[in-house]
Amino acid sequence: MKNKSPKMLEAALNREKTKLPEGFGAESSLTAVLLVHCAMGVYYYGPRAAAVAAVCAASCLGADIVCLILRKKRLRIHDLSTIVTGLAIACLLPASVPYTIAAGACVFAVCIAKHPFGGRGCEIICPAAAGYIFAELSFYRQTHFYPKPFEPLGLANTVTEQLYRAFSGGVSGGEFSELELLVGSTPAPLGCTGAVTVMVCGAAVIFMGAYPRSVLIPEAAVFLGYILLFGNKSLAACAVDIFAVAVLSCGGHIPEKISGRIIFGIISGILIIIVSEISSLRFPAVYSCVIAAPFAFLADNIVGRPAAAQSEKTQ
Repeated sequence: MKNKSPKMLEAALNREKTKLPEGFGAESSLTAVLLVHCAMGVYYYGPRAAAVAAVCAASCLGADIVCLILRKKRLRIHDLSTIVTGLAIACLLPASVPYTIAAGACVFAVCIAKHPFGGRGCEIICPAAAGYIFAELSFYRQTHFYPKPFEPLGLANTVTEQLYRAFSGGVSGGEFSELELLVGSTPAPLGCTGAVTVMVCGAAVIFMGAYPRSVLIPEAAVFLGYILLFGNKSLAACAVDIFAVAVLSCGGHIPEKISGRIIFGIISGILIIIVSEISSLRFPAVYSCVIAAPFAFLADNIVGRPAAAQSEKTQ
């Protein structure tokens, strides 16, 4: 067999460089959905929300480039996973969060939760979830107090102490009417401004196939079923948890078999309930998707039909 000519080898190398990475379609869909959430944040909280989102995306991208250089890996311009991570973290933070804290959460997500495990596609836990948890546990006050909608924040790194005293410590169904929670006229994270926006974007994530239906549907069904039957929290007030379920689980390991994915979704939903009941954490879904990571690997051993992209589209 004759060796390939230099021109053929060069052409093959060029095709490899320009080939879209696996998962590009899902990541582009998630990026679009997250940008919609950020746009709603800009509407309610002004230019500072856009600045926080830009800082998060830029910090994740910069940290990713540095890690790739240190690991002597090639940067793929079509890899949107770091942008998804940055925007997801931004959406869970208040629009008033200091830029330094937002950037620190993103650097932690990329440098600690992503690349030590092998980088894109090899993450054990969702980097965005890990980044948010780092920010919340390290800077509780700055991540738990939310500005009122249409409150002028300014573009400085930190907001004034006078504004902080006017902020809300959280959102619950008892503090606001169902209509306010639905349309988003309540203090909330930057990207979770109202239940209607969250649910519409969540439906879009499912429709576009950005996240496996065989995980998301049982996961959300268990959590929402519990709230309907036993919870004291309104469905409209669950918008942030639904957002976290739909988006933050996307960056971690997903079982390869459909049966394993269904079981993993049920386990994740149960963990959301447990974390919500035994703690006062703001986003139980964020913590549960990290705790559920080992179960994803165990679920791979369950006998079931291999999950194929085509079958996922028809579920």
